[in-house]
Amino acid sequence: MARTFRQIIKDPKRTGAELGLVLMEKLRNQIQGDDLVATDKEIASMSKELIPEELAIFSMYEAIFSTVLNIYNFSRQTTFKFYASYNALVTYLDKARILECMHGETLVPERLRNLIERKCSTFEELKDQSAEIYETMFEAVTFIEASNAYTKNLLAHFSIGGLSCMQYDTDVFYTLMDKLGEQTRSMIKCLNPGRVGEAEKAFMNLENMVKKEFLPDAKKVSEFKEFLRKEPNRVIKNSFSFIMLLQNHKQFKGEL
Repeated sequence: MARTFRQIIKDPKRTGAELGLVLMEKLRNQIQGDDLVATDKEIASMSKELIPEELAIFSMYEAIFSTVLNIYNFSRQTTFKFYASYNALVTYLDKARILECMHGETLVPERLRNLIERKCSTFEELKDQSAEIYETMFEAVTFIEASNAYTKNLLAHFSIGGLSCMQYDTDVFYTLMDKLGEQTRSMIKCLNPGRVGEAEKAFMNLENMVKKEFLPDAKKVSEFKEFLRKEPNRVIKNSFSFIMLLQNHKQFKGEL
């Protein structure tokens, strides 16, 4: 029967793996804002009581702690790339709609017409800019999904539970991309038929996009698990390389 954290902390004969689990529980406390199961100073003191063999095992947990925390923080920064890309595309859509509406009106004052043409890019001008932004947005989503897969499989491999808080909830990304798709379709419906082709080169049809398209595929996950089984130290030390292995690179240009 597994011992409680309180029992482990009180027992000077604790194992390296047990102290490692205390360390991982402290990580959960940090992320969720709970009281710490033990302080850094207390854990450092307890680690000095370990025999060399057990200390080596505990060191592995320290490496896991640092790795998953770095990934979590980097993923949090990556969410900003997604939102920045999403907001830029929404802005481009709004400006494209304004420009198209102006072209359909004959009573727009010349001064206002010049201002709109200066501020709002044409579909042709937007094509390359928007492609880069779509790719940045997709890269952000696939990186975070790959990070989730990496962390989930790493923790499962070492039987470390209770850290679902280290997984980013990406559902909001898919909700926003659905919304972006609706806005795109709404804008295209307002165009003259001859303009639709140009618009579709500038803005991607997200109508049939599903979450699965951004998740690591089964083959990549299987390959990652095999690396983890054979070379856990390498997988931990080179975490971001293995996250890149898991990424599903979805590109905008390839969809056209």
